[in-house]
Amino acid sequence: MTKSEHRRVLASFVVLDDVITRASDALSSGDVAVAERALKQAKKAVYADAPALTVPEAADELGVSRPTVRSWIAKGLLDVLGDTSPRRVTFASVQSLKERVTRLRAIAKDERRFARLLSEAADQRALAQPGAREGIQDALAGKTVDL
Repeated sequence: MTKSEHRRVLASFVVLDDVITRASDALSSGDVAVAERALKQAKKAVYADAPALTVPEAADELGVSRPTVRSWIAKGLLDVLGDTSPRRVTFASVQSLKERVTRLRAIAKDERRFARLLSEAADQRALAQPGAREGIQDALAGKTVDL
């Protein structure tokens, strides 16, 4: 790490420490709006100063495969830094996409849960038909009827 890189990283930590202190003080005094502004400022500082991520690092952060990250780069979902080798994407674009992916995963999970509930409801309706339970009990007991 060069001296200028070291100074930049050190300056980032000083800014973050200051913002965290202001946010903590604001929360202690009950001023949530000031705390929110301070945290937004901290996020901007992190996004501005964070190093770019390689494809494997981005894949780990997003919980996806490397080919998926490359596909998302090709689709413009992740911001690539110039002609870097290995290819690097901005920390801010990874974090932004991570928030969207997390929301989509939650929605998909809810949709699967809803589909299971509908399926169970249909099963319950089927079991409510006359003779359905007895037929299942007979089948489980090995009692079958030739048709």
